[in-house]
Amino acid sequence: MKWRTIQMKLILASVILLMVLPTPAPAQPSNDETTLIEALAKTDEVIAIAQEIVMESVSQKARISLGRAKGLQNQARNQFDSANRVFRSVLQLTLGARQEAWHAIGMARSDTKTAGQLARTAEETYNRLLKLRGMLIDSGVKDRLINRLMDESRSLLEKAQINAHQLRLQLALKLAQNARTLSIQADGRFRNIRNLKILAERRVELLERLIERSRERVAEHGNEQATRRLVMAGEQLEKAKDLLREGRYHAARLALEKCEKILRNLIRQIPSKNTSDPGRLLDEINRLLERTEEIVSRRGDIDPKAMELIKQGKRLMRMAEEEIAEGRIEEARRLIAEARKLFRRAAEVDKDGLNGEKVSSEIERIENYRNELGPIIENCTAPGAATLMDRGDDHLAKARKHLEDDKLRMATAEAHIARNLYNRVREACTN
Repeated sequence: MKWRTIQMKLILASVILLMVLPTPAPAQPSNDETTLIEALAKTDEVIAIAQEIVMESVSQKARISLGRAKGLQNQARNQFDSANRVFRSVLQLTLGARQEAWHAIGMARSDTKTAGQLARTAEETYNRLLKLRGMLIDSGVKDRLINRLMDESRSLLEKAQINAHQLRLQLALKLAQNARTLSIQADGRFRNIRNLKILAERRVELLERLIERSRERVAEHGNEQATRRLVMAGEQLEKAKDLLREGRYHAARLALEKCEKILRNLIRQIPSKNTSDPGRLLDEINRLLERTEEIVSRRGDIDPKAMELIKQGKRLMRMAEEEIAEGRIEEARRLIAEARKLFRRAAEVDKDGLNGEKVSSEIERIENYRNELGPIIENCTAPGAATLMDRGDDHLAKARKHLEDDKLRMATAEAHIARNLYNRVREACTN
């Protein structure tokens, strides 16, 4: 069934309606055969249009209504052909048939719209679940709640399909919408968990390098207490790795934070012995580089400008090492100072306050707000509320797509549009 074709037929039907609307009957109607012939012919036109529209729809109710229209029209014609023709009776029957035909068109149009919404919702949900399954496999993310939400969403889609086959379209649409809500929740949770996993893995790499550097510093001083603290940091790092493998990402983050705190305090308490040594300056700049990379990675998405500044700083560090090897200490110090400035600038870059984690959190808040409207919209009789809800859902889906493509500004804009539409739904249904 082509929706555009049905739309054109509905428009044609509306035009014919304007042409065939009955005029008020006079107080003393004339038994005019021409008037009855015209009235019967116009009703036949409406029934013919209804026949085409209803047969292309999935509405069983519209088919029943169309059958009643045909029955009334047959009665009208039988009376018209009878010898005891009564003008008013024939006219009432054919006008009743015409009204019933328009009623059938209206029901077909409503169910066709519902069927279209159902198809779009089911396809969107199915594609999201399919894509999410692939992302789970590729990312290695482990989370029972995500899997449960996905299973429940698939189950609701199957129930929606069964009800659609039985022509219970409204119930099927509601089930599909609930399935979509669960799939959106699963998708949002996956993205948050994946960001947490990526961040934890990056911090593991950074802390491994930091432990190696701390081990060298502790070896220079031979401090037993520092050695014990270094062992504690290593234990926390290994614990974090185990937790990551088990899929316990929040617990892994806490272990990493403990490890980092131990190491930072350790480095501050045991400074390098030679404060004027260029090698010490390189050591400090390396720590600044590690800290900068960590700050940038925490934002959830990697800012190209920040990465370019880090790249330039690393190049200056390599040049400084070469200058130290050649004995040109002052030039090395100058290069190190320039690298430090670049790293600090990289740490300050924040994409005008936008990053993947912030945008994802904002979308998740709007999704939760949307879910809160569920009980309200179910009992809402305000005209247009359901349409506003559908539009909001479409913009929210676009926001998720833009976020996935790293188009943060567009994702934020679509999310805000969705939120505004949901606000309008709440206002319409609570006033």
